[in-house]
Amino acid sequence: MPLILDPLVIANLLLCLLIILLSIWSYRKADDIAPLYIGAAFSLFGITHFTSLIGFTNALEPAILVIRIIAYLLVIFGLFQTARIILARWNAEQALWENEAKYRALFDAELDAVIVLNKQTGMIQDANASAAAMYGYTPAELRSLHVVDLSNEPEKTKNILLEKQVNVPLRYHKKKDGTVFPVEVNVSTFKLNNEMMMVSTIRDITERIQTLQALLQANRKLNLLSSITRHDINNQLTSLCGNIELSRMKAPDRSLDEIIEREEQAAQAIQQLIAFTRDYQDIGGQTPQWQNLDGIIRRVIALTGTSPVPVIAYVDALEVFSDPMLEKVIFNLVDNSLRHGKRVTEIRFSHRFTDTGVIVTCRDNGVGVPYRDKERIFERGVGKNTGYGLFIAREILGITGLTIHETGTPGEGAQFEIQIPYGQYRILRADGALSA
Repeated sequence: MPLILDPLVIANLLLCLLIILLSIWSYRKADDIAPLYIGAAFSLFGITHFTSLIGFTNALEPAILVIRIIAYLLVIFGLFQTARIILARWNAEQALWENEAKYRALFDAELDAVIVLNKQTGMIQDANASAAAMYGYTPAELRSLHVVDLSNEPEKTKNILLEKQVNVPLRYHKKKDGTVFPVEVNVSTFKLNNEMMMVSTIRDITERIQTLQALLQANRKLNLLSSITRHDINNQLTSLCGNIELSRMKAPDRSLDEIIEREEQAAQAIQQLIAFTRDYQDIGGQTPQWQNLDGIIRRVIALTGTSPVPVIAYVDALEVFSDPMLEKVIFNLVDNSLRHGKRVTEIRFSHRFTDTGVIVTCRDNGVGVPYRDKERIFERGVGKNTGYGLFIAREILGITGLTIHETGTPGEGAQFEIQIPYGQYRILRADGALSA
């Protein structure tokens, strides 16, 4: 049968092919079946146009009519489904706009500075009103800056871009006018449009630092007064001890020996109390700082170098933000094992990570601590020596929110666990970067 090359039919057939291709493309993009109904309808229309080209119109006219009715029904159904998609998307966009307006209001109402930046480039994408006020820039100016532009410690700030989540108790940033000020920074990451973003919450801690410095200054003055007073008491106590000894030598009545012995015991107790006040006055006397735990343990090992008991440390490159007297805590733990463990042949330090931070463990293989004494040993004056070592250790750790407990099994050894919360520790990586 001869072809009937009607230009209008050919154009309609080509249009059907184009609509079919567009429906397939729309289905892949929208991941919704509605465009396929329209594509199927125009496939049927295309079949009827093709029968016209090959001259089968008259012979197949009833079938063509049925096909076109089905095609129109598919078009109507496809348009209905498409309208449903458009309405659903419009509702979703409205909800998204309302949520964006709500969260924008919360974002701008936040008292701390909040900055959103691109993790890959470090460029600031958004900032709230508090950030603009803190740094002295307009929001538009902030969005044109790199995060390093706000820092007075650029290399440390660059290292933060490598982390997923980090808490930095102290950093120094700078304002638009060049003023340097201390801040506390919390950073977390999220994904937006296939790009990794970081949201940084920044708090100006200038007043906190000033208050701390004022307290430290007052503490230093009190410590000086305490030191002078203690020195004077020690001088008088030395004189008293000498006179007690002379009394013992010259007393003809042996019945006075018991009284003299009590006087000596009282003098020794006073000496221990003075030693305790000397140690206790130093707690909190200096600003907390980052300290390498492995280095502290090695220094303690050097101090106990004559001990036959080996001290082993598996704490990697763990650094702890704590009072500078942390070394005394570690020394007291080792000293406690050496004094009271009786059959200790090894002291081992290790650490493990938990959901809330990290736990540093000091364990020996001595006689251990009875269950009834696990908390009592941290009380002031409890113990076989001065009774102040573990009490002071807990006080030192408590300054920066660290805690200590005895968790060993009696008969198998003592085990002290220092719990360090998230944000109070970090790991110095091999490349020199810090991981908190």
